[in-house]
Amino acid sequence: MLGVNVFGLRELTRALAPALREGGCVVNLSSAVASDWREHLAEVREFALAGDPEAALDAVAGEAEVTGNAYRFSKECVRYLTEHLAAEHLPRRVRVVSVSPGPVATPILDDFKRDHGVAKVEGAGALLGRFGAPEDIARVVAFLLGDAAEWVNGTDLRVDGGLTAHRTVAEASGTARG
Repeated sequence: MLGVNVFGLRELTRALAPALREGGCVVNLSSAVASDWREHLAEVREFALAGDPEAALDAVAGEAEVTGNAYRFSKECVRYLTEHLAAEHLPRRVRVVSVSPGPVATPILDDFKRDHGVAKVEGAGALLGRFGAPEDIARVVAFLLGDAAEWVNGTDLRVDGGLTAHRTVAEASGTARG
C-alpha cells in the first residue's frame, strides 16, 4: 500500500507531468483520515521524498505507527506530495491538487468498518443521511480538472459531507457522535 499510494503516485506524476499542457492539472486522491498530516510533517516528508523507495519501505517496516496505519500514513504522504509537486510544477503552470473523501460506498468501506469499528462508520453514514457515492467524488474531480478551478493549486479539498466539521465541533463541545 505504501509503495503504490506514495511512490507510485510520485513517480507517475513526475513521468506524466512533462506531457501535460500549461494549465493542466493532476488530481490526487487522499483521504479525510489524513487530516492531521502536518503534525508529523518531518516523517511524512522524509518518507514521501525518499530517493530509494525500497530502503524507505524497509526503514518503516518495524514502525508500528506507520505499518499499523499504512493507509492513513500513505494518504498523509499524498497530502504532502500534492503540495510538493504543485510547487515543483508551478513554473510550468501545471496544477496539482488532492481530494480527500470521507466514507464513500465502495468496497473499501468494509475495510474501514473493520479498522475503525462498524459502529463508528455506520454512525457516520447515519449522521450524514448516507455514505458518499463515487459520483460525489467524481464531480469534484471534474470541477478541479476544469477551467473554473484554474486558480486552485497545491491544496486539498475535503469531500466528506461535513463529517469532519461535525466531529471537530462536537469534540470541542464534548458532544461527539458519528
